[in-house]
Amino acid sequence: MIDRDPIFYVTGYEGDDPYVAPFYLRALVFDGEKGDFNAELIKKFNEFLEKESAYSEHSLLYPEEGEKKLPKNIVIVNASHDNLPTSHETARVFEDFCEERGYSIPVKVVNDREELIDDISRDPLNTLVVSQCVDKNVYNSSLAEELEREGTVTVPGKITAPGGVFSDKDSSYRLLSDNGKVWDKVARYIKVEEEGRTVDEVVADIFEAIDELIKETGNDTFFVKPHEGGGGLGGFRITKMDKGYIIPDLSKVSGDMSEIHPTFIDFDVENDAKLKELLWIYRLFEKDKKMASNYIKVKLPMEGKSDEEAIEVLKEYLAGTEERRKEKLSSMIMDKEEAHATLRNAVKIFEAKFEKRYTPLVNEHIDFGLWGLRAHYRMSRKGPVLEAMYHRIFQLGFTEEGLGYLGSDNISNKQTGDLEILRLGPINEVMLSSIGGEKFLFETLLKGVEALVELAKLLPDEEKRKVPLRVQLDLAAVSKRIGEGNADTARGMSLASRWSVFVENAREWFSDSLDYYAFKKEGE
Repeated sequence: MIDRDPIFYVTGYEGDDPYVAPFYLRALVFDGEKGDFNAELIKKFNEFLEKESAYSEHSLLYPEEGEKKLPKNIVIVNASHDNLPTSHETARVFEDFCEERGYSIPVKVVNDREELIDDISRDPLNTLVVSQCVDKNVYNSSLAEELEREGTVTVPGKITAPGGVFSDKDSSYRLLSDNGKVWDKVARYIKVEEEGRTVDEVVADIFEAIDELIKETGNDTFFVKPHEGGGGLGGFRITKMDKGYIIPDLSKVSGDMSEIHPTFIDFDVENDAKLKELLWIYRLFEKDKKMASNYIKVKLPMEGKSDEEAIEVLKEYLAGTEERRKEKLSSMIMDKEEAHATLRNAVKIFEAKFEKRYTPLVNEHIDFGLWGLRAHYRMSRKGPVLEAMYHRIFQLGFTEEGLGYLGSDNISNKQTGDLEILRLGPINEVMLSSIGGEKFLFETLLKGVEALVELAKLLPDEEKRKVPLRVQLDLAAVSKRIGEGNADTARGMSLASRWSVFVENAREWFSDSLDYYAFKKEGE
């Protein structure tokens, strides 16, 4: 069933140790039966998109086939810290494409800035740079602009590069919310300015922003994060209570792992679909020794029980922890003065450690549910296309005090250092049922399409319907909103699809990229 070589190639990889490339191995799940359901959903959604004329008007337009100028070199920027296979597999697809057409174009994958600059400098006017970069120190929007001035063509281009719109959360939120005026795509937020202000003043402004959002939204829980950066760095949740504030986890700000508490979840025990989903997650975690150790703090008596019986066990667990949860929450409440002081100390540590100011966005809470939806989109000749989607189960803990998130949504566990690949996977029937079905999912995925269209509108007039944009978005399938976008970093898990589909998308994108190169070189 899996039409690919058993070994993929990463820089410095020798031998056949499967743990060298865990993302690759996890991607293979999408080629098996577990991925069938996910693959069919993607296909159905794209068929639905093709019928929507409002989106097709943004399709790429290139001249008919004919003699076109080709690059003499192709450089793929990878700079992966986790041995992500995408760039190397992409290079193989590009090479096959060139061989079929008789193009003699060398394709190289680079992993550091020095290597990138060295390769481009040999022939900048005839080089196509393809970014799948995860490190802004290797390649970013400023470098893309510099290369453009030197005559080098880059795809997807500076607008999606690290340092561009989707690297700056303030810029991406303003783009997706019509400069803060429309709230149906993203959560409301307030940016707290740090320039010319002390840490004490910045922290005081965070609490003022919370009070303002409470008046606007009626919510009591908010997520605070720096306007730049990824990996959850600098982010924390905060809840306003009658008697003060709860901040369960400041470890992503201060680095202190000693004071981490669950972020408890209100769970509807009358919703059978959500209970089945919770049971599926519990059993998934239970089967893996490390996952069980990290997240199952209370082992439930599930062995030998049918699904119906196991769900009753879950109900008993959730009901039985209610009092202990209340006690735990009560012990976590800080009055305003203590909450201010705690946050001030954490921000000071952050600024000293990273030698930069902490510029926070205070965001309205988005209900993601138990997992986040990650979707990859591409602008094509047919209009927007969904290339891949997959879930990221959150760090969900079954604790003595109840059900809650233990940490942020990173795929790596910051407490143990484990890369928890098991929490990535295809959308399945249980998940789809828990969010309300196919129609509900498609409505969520459409938010991503609209975001891609909004991004395309930022292009200069002469570039519109020419640049083969690719984006990745974090979506909340419960609230049907966009959590955030990511820069070119997000190509990492495009392999989370059928291998044949990955190849098809890569080939189409490469063809469009070559046409874009020819467009940029017209008249030279």
